[in-house]
Amino acid sequence: MRTYGSERIHNVGMFGHGGCGKTTLFEALLLTAKAIPALGASRMARP
Repeated sequence: MRTYGSERIHNVGMFGHGGCGKTTLFEALLLTAKAIPALGASRMARP
């Protein structure tokens, strides 16, 4: 199996039933990566 460095990975998939915490998990990951300024930022960005 080929190995790819993190600089080459661009896509992530998250699958689960509604209400199981997918958005909460991804928000925590984005916050940890400093990609969003605060928890709840993804909901604030919606029109």
